[in-house]
This record gives sequence, C-alpha cells and structure tokens, in this order.
Amino acid sequence: IDIELNKTEQRKFKKNVNEIIFSYVKKFNGSISAEHGIGQLRKEELKKYKSPEEIKRMAKIKKIFDPKNIMNPGKIL
Repeated sequence: IDIELNKTEQRKFKKNVNEIIFSYVKKFNGSISAEHGIGQLRKEELKKYKSPEEIKRMAKIKKIFDPKNIMNPGKIL
C-alpha cells in the first residue's frame, strides 16, 4: 500500500512505532541506547524507559569521564 502522510501524520506514526518497539525492548530487558549514547531525539524515551536510579548512574559515569562537562555540554547528561 502506498500512502502519503503529511508531516503531522508522519510524526504521529513514528511516535506510535517507537512506542511499540521500545515497549518490547523494555519487556525483554533491552536498551534503547547503544555505544554511541542515547541521542537528543531519544531524550524523552530515556526518561520513560530508564529508572531514575539508572539515569543517576549514567550521570555519575559521565561525571567520572567528563568532570568539567566539556564533552557535549548541555546535551542529554
């Protein structure tokens, strides 16, 4: 089926697909981040699929390797 979506419909479709995929990732104890990090586009998903403790742990690790916050300042962590 060849369907054209406008920008609003594309965003809604993408959000719905991501929600389905990420819910299965969480169900099977997977991770939505990888070796390259979470990415700015996944910031809200990080809060949704990672516990506050996990996010705190990630921030502590970043602080160990980047105590002056010079690598990607103002980004995810």
